[in-house]
Amino acid sequence: TGFFTSVAEGYDIEEAKSKYNAGKVIYDLLKPLVASPNPVVVDLGCGSGIVARPWRAAASAITGVDMTPAMIAQAQKATHAEKKLFDQLVTADVGNLPQTLADGTADVVLLVNVAQFIGNLASTLQGAARLLAPQGVLVLTVEPYRTAGFGVSPDTSRFGHSNSYVKQAATNAGLTLVKEVPVLLYPETSVQALLFSKGNN
Repeated sequence: TGFFTSVAEGYDIEEAKSKYNAGKVIYDLLKPLVASPNPVVVDLGCGSGIVARPWRAAASAITGVDMTPAMIAQAQKATHAEKKLFDQLVTADVGNLPQTLADGTADVVLLVNVAQFIGNLASTLQGAARLLAPQGVLVLTVEPYRTAGFGVSPDTSRFGHSNSYVKQAATNAGLTLVKEVPVLLYPETSVQALLFSKGNN
């Protein structure tokens, strides 16, 4: 959390300079698959709320979860179209979600630009699956990894994940792959987006 504590105050400005477009990219990818017109959204590793913003207009509720108090403080200030962005914010590790987050209620679970800081995704995906409603959709983005499994990429010093590893971890968590597609969260950096539903839905 040290890095994110140090960058929290100017995070949105720096990401705007980097042309970080994850909010729109993920919204456009996910929205056609969301059954509810007024979805309940949970943003895991929410940071300052950049990825959650496009959902605010329609969402009935948005919960943000992040383990860095300085990022939660930024998220508390966040607004979209003059409306408070988050209805609820929880300071917690996304790999150890508190039981206060209700099971089976989230139409959308966002895990965007987070996996590269986690490594082993097993407990994170199990927790995310617990939150998903029966028709809910989870999106996970992962940076590439050249061999099977996951590990720190020498190019980035962050965790990369192979698609086969992610799919197996998701299957173990009771999730079903709906779609996988490369996406550009930054203009020149392609990552893999994997969309999952719960069970066989």
